[in-house]
Amino acid sequence: MIAADQLDRAEKVTRSITDANWLVWTTFSESLARALTVLVEALAAASQLDHAEKVARSIPNPKSQAQALTKLANVAEPATARSLIAEALAVGRWTIPLWALADVDPTALSAFVDECEPHRPRRPAVNAEQFRADGDRELSD
Repeated sequence: MIAADQLDRAEKVTRSITDANWLVWTTFSESLARALTVLVEALAAASQLDHAEKVARSIPNPKSQAQALTKLANVAEPATARSLIAEALAVGRWTIPLWALADVDPTALSAFVDECEPHRPRRPAVNAEQFRADGDRELSD
């Protein structure tokens, strides 16, 4: 088990990194977001959910913030999980917290899907023969 003082130190070290030159494949903000997301997971594993929530909300990258909030929702009590899922829906891509929503409140997910259904783009049905014919036509052009 990780001691609380080690997690506090990890947060301080993560937030103190200001040199973006050591990053080769990612931007500084992406790496900071990843590091903070890992910290959120460690805090949650150590049952420091309040601290984990504060760190998750401070993640500057919306996608990473939504992912961290969703990970917390997976381990939180249902009432708190719903709130975290709502926050994740508000800050990141709406698809990120759907699995957590399915676990926490399947009825809410069902209502969400029902609300989205009328707005789903419709594509005309294409049978396999028509698809092949269209593909062959493109190749011969």
